[in-house]
Amino acid sequence: LVSIGEDGWETGINELLPSYNYDDTLSYRSILDPEKYPDAISEEDYVGNFTDTVQNPAFVDPSHRPIGISVHQESYAWSYDYAKNFVIIDYTLSNVREDSRTIEDLFVGIYIDGDCGHVETSDYAQDDITGFIKNYIDETTYPPDTIPIMLAWIADNDGDPEDGVFTDRSPTGAMACRVLRGPWGTKIDPDSTQFSYNWWISNIDETYDWGPGRTGTDCTEDGTPMGDRNKYLVMSNGEFDYDQTSLPDSATASDWQGFPPPSDQSWLDNLANGYDTRFLLSFGPLTLAPAESTHITIAFLVGENFHQDPQNTESAWTPDKFNFDDLAYAAYWVALVFDNPGVDTDPDDTIPPPPSDEGDGVPDYKGPTPPPAPDVHIELGEYKVTIYWRGDDIENTVDQITGIHDFEGYRIYVGEANLDQYYTPLVQFDKVDYLRYKSVVRIFDSLDTGGDSVFHYLGMYDDTAYAEDTSYSVVVISPGGDTLGTALYNPEPIAENLGMPPTVTKQFEGDDEPKEYYYYTIDNLLPGNDFYVVVSSFDFGQPSKNLSSLESSKTKYAKWVVPSGKAAEDNKVRVFPNPYRVDHDYSDFWEKSLTSEWTEYSRKLRFFNLPAKCKVRIYTLDGDLVKELDHDDSGEGEMVGAEDWNLISRNDQSIASGIYIFSVEDLETGEIQTGKFVIIK
Repeated sequence: LVSIGEDGWETGINELLPSYNYDDTLSYRSILDPEKYPDAISEEDYVGNFTDTVQNPAFVDPSHRPIGISVHQESYAWSYDYAKNFVIIDYTLSNVREDSRTIEDLFVGIYIDGDCGHVETSDYAQDDITGFIKNYIDETTYPPDTIPIMLAWIADNDGDPEDGVFTDRSPTGAMACRVLRGPWGTKIDPDSTQFSYNWWISNIDETYDWGPGRTGTDCTEDGTPMGDRNKYLVMSNGEFDYDQTSLPDSATASDWQGFPPPSDQSWLDNLANGYDTRFLLSFGPLTLAPAESTHITIAFLVGENFHQDPQNTESAWTPDKFNFDDLAYAAYWVALVFDNPGVDTDPDDTIPPPPSDEGDGVPDYKGPTPPPAPDVHIELGEYKVTIYWRGDDIENTVDQITGIHDFEGYRIYVGEANLDQYYTPLVQFDKVDYLRYKSVVRIFDSLDTGGDSVFHYLGMYDDTAYAEDTSYSVVVISPGGDTLGTALYNPEPIAENLGMPPTVTKQFEGDDEPKEYYYYTIDNLLPGNDFYVVVSSFDFGQPSKNLSSLESSKTKYAKWVVPSGKAAEDNKVRVFPNPYRVDHDYSDFWEKSLTSEWTEYSRKLRFFNLPAKCKVRIYTLDGDLVKELDHDDSGEGEMVGAEDWNLISRNDQSIASGIYIFSVEDLETGEIQTGKFVIIK
């Protein structure tokens, strides 16, 4: 029995489907809103369920015979630079057979058809190549570090240069899949019979529909596995195919004669240079008792700059020029995020604590994080806004993953909408500090014309921030680690070295005594012209691991601010626009939305110069209550100093034209003030 999510070649075969149950609906969660999503794992979770037991002929071929498997799928993604190129997907497979039978000899396959290329490039899917890289040599460290990355990758064969150069249509990157956890645990052994990697080329011409096969294979088809039997055989064959780029040589080896290729060398070269290639990662055999479950966790990764040389094309092709740096970087971080090295998260203490460079086999789903964002207080002045915050706890944080005391500074942004792309940096403050090398490696390059050796030097960073900017002595070593001497180096500024913001003593609500606050004033503002302001905190990353600076979220901690004009003696509440003309088009400026289309609910009348906590009541001239608005400067998503009304009554109706009366009750002092505004239709 075989159940297929997507066949990829034969059309209309979809046998893994969600049910009609509400829980099977794809749902979203995020750690950015922990109160709403307490079970969230990442910044962007998607959760869904599907099964092979759906037998409605409207969706599934009547001949389909279910295995009795349900799949719970959760995907996790983060926005940090180190995590932007991978998504983790965790599958929980369960035996849901109604006859309570054990499922034996179960194999699970992850099928990838990359079709790498720009959609406007003709036949872009017909020149893909695939392979598997077990280890990556990191030459930015000395001695070079061998990192197990275990990636099945697929890419365009040459990046599709145009007239000898790469363009914005060139697919110069690569995609890969990494297994993080299988039924056997987190220790991945490609040589194990539980783990297989197969690739093949699908083609309507049987000559080119082909894939490698071990000598003695039980498979009966040498290319696209058609039908349930051949799909099962390819999932269970225990093969680990050679890279497609080594096809001309490997295909003729004695242990790869299950599907011997034609003797035509041009045929071999053609397939080696890329075709409509697919690959399959498979796992098994598994045994699932009734109601038993098992986990498979994989990561989908992408890497830029896989192709760097636009001259490395089919006519003069060298696979040695493929660049795995970005894929390896993503593979390193996804493994660390999945299972933190040296961290014991085993809830039952049944697993011994891991060594510092290994995980304990229990998923953590945690990576380095920026320092916490500060809690901000806003004061409105005449045509200005002053921002206050404290940094005691923030500046003393240590990253739980890197172990580095890495706080570096603050940035202030303003934006017309609470979306990342609409924020503009206003000012940065950062510590005056420097980085040093812990050692420098001297690497031989060549001999010059006079026969003298030419070297270049590679610095190994110390992940400590130093306050001193004086030169320092560093040990110079050979690639083999031998000490060659010492040299003087000047330290590198970590950021801009602008210094920290000024301070003032203030006491805000909740403070038991006056405290020292940082502050920054934004002045020359137009009264009533709202904007978002945020103070972020950032660190200096982990230079030794090429981890860039991390910054706290802008959208999560933003404040919505409405500046005041010149303060009147009575602190009078004002209304804008007054009068409000329904026949005017405000949609291009005053009621402009950057995220949605204008509707009647987009109308906006603004009460500003409001007390921090107050209730706004709107009446007709006859004294009928039209609407009540609650305002709290400290409320999440609230404007500071203002409140908007969409001209919709408490009965969800558009209001009529006329004169309206409003009252504003200060909930802290009990003071009430009143005013009028006019609606003209």
